[in-house]
Amino acid sequence: MENYLTTTFITRPENDGTAITVLPANEVVPLEEKNHFVAGFTAFVNKDSEDKNMITVQYRRKHTGHESGSNIDTTSGTLPRFVMKFIQAQVEKSLTWRNIKHMLRLDKDVLENILDSENYDQLPQSVRIDYHHVYYVMKIHLRRQSQHHPSMADSLIKWGTKIQNERGYFTSKNLDRYEEGMFFSAFMSQWQLKLLKENGDLVCLDSTHKTCVDGTNHDCYLYTLVARCRITGKGKPLTWMITNSQAQYPILYWLQWLKDEHGYVPSRVMIDDSNTEIAAINKAYNTVNDDVSSGTYTDNKNILTKLTAKPSTPSKTLKETREMRETALSLMMNMMRAETPVDFDLEHEKFETWCIDVDEEWDGPELYQYFEREFLRRREKWSQALTTCKKKYHHHVNTNNYIETWHRQLKDVYLASLRRQRVDVLVYILWGLVLPDLMQDHLCTVPKFRLRTMNKAERRRLAHVNELNEEEAAARIVSQEGNTIKVLSFTDENITYDILIDADNDFIVSCTCPDNQTNDSQYKHMYLVCIDTRT
Repeated sequence: MENYLTTTFITRPENDGTAITVLPANEVVPLEEKNHFVAGFTAFVNKDSEDKNMITVQYRRKHTGHESGSNIDTTSGTLPRFVMKFIQAQVEKSLTWRNIKHMLRLDKDVLENILDSENYDQLPQSVRIDYHHVYYVMKIHLRRQSQHHPSMADSLIKWGTKIQNERGYFTSKNLDRYEEGMFFSAFMSQWQLKLLKENGDLVCLDSTHKTCVDGTNHDCYLYTLVARCRITGKGKPLTWMITNSQAQYPILYWLQWLKDEHGYVPSRVMIDDSNTEIAAINKAYNTVNDDVSSGTYTDNKNILTKLTAKPSTPSKTLKETREMRETALSLMMNMMRAETPVDFDLEHEKFETWCIDVDEEWDGPELYQYFEREFLRRREKWSQALTTCKKKYHHHVNTNNYIETWHRQLKDVYLASLRRQRVDVLVYILWGLVLPDLMQDHLCTVPKFRLRTMNKAERRRLAHVNELNEEEAAARIVSQEGNTIKVLSFTDENITYDILIDADNDFIVSCTCPDNQTNDSQYKHMYLVCIDTRT
């Protein structure tokens, strides 16, 4: 079957007597700038006999075995140009596959009509768009935005200049002296550094892998310092470091950069029981200031997988297993929080006894043996009672949950399956996408457009205060002088505490109660003042 495609367009041919020729087969016909294709058919070009400014081009080609423009023909070919341009436009608006998929969802009535009629030639081109089309466009877009030079090293140098020009801080170092090809790059904004100094007395440090690759296609690791923000109540990533090595030296240079050039020294660093990170922390801080603790809180949740039901007992539900593991975690956390060595020994004895008592149905003794072998012998590193650091203990941050949440958000929301891109692509995502989102979330929380996120302890304290009626709440407010409000203790009526407020910004600054002084978190007296000022 022969098919003819006729195209008519207006031109202004010069009146120089030049004849219009017929294009031979296989002639390269330009479609648009820098985009050509080879046409395997004959094209006839004819000047209109009546309108000299009109030219008609007729292409003659043969199609065998199918009808041009049919559903089969459409599905077997590539996406039309206008569809690819649509995808590109959405990607440039920072929309992901999930957003675009929702946008392309057809109306239920339209779908029912097509299914009832079984006329699948009615299907619009949008149904052909799948994840792979969007992924391809996203990958190309990210590379164009992030790769400032074909060489990854040169591209990172340009990124450093860009970050510094945008009031940020950047450092990068070649560490070939330790291992050939080893490098690290670290960066943060002025806003992140400000929050780090205000909230980073205790920080969580951890890495996540398979986020990007170096110039030789080897996996790199993203290290982050996360601190809980007093304003939003959320864990915020406040400085990033990317390296292609799991050695201690990139971490060491990163921490020294923060200390020497930006004056940031944390009181405590929470890590996930990594000897590499412990060594880097010790070298970065202990040799300079003996008062700085490099002791770590161990994430006890990692060992709870050892607590399983015995095969000889009836199978346990997921809820039962979760409840038992939460009990074990609570007992271990009590050991970590014990304030004196005597209290630590008592809590340790409770945990050991509990492991023995559950032996009939659960592998409690196995859990205890693992705990004793892997953690008890290093208790000076994670026990509050045994560490040499007597500063704030931050009971409101017990595990690395904040940094784990950040890693999940990075991989699920921002990276998705784009995890094998070059380092500069990750830098672009962090600096160009993640950082603005963090700043916007913070901005919306300050004027209370969004509520501050509370942890479990804070929610429990607020619930306790909410149990008071208006008269009881007002009765606990003793007096107010300027920006200082005096309140009664909840445990001893003979004790009062002073709460400092910032009346201009409607913000509670601090409370003199022991809990707030120790943990720097919001406590019952502060919630009491909030309720009293609202009423």
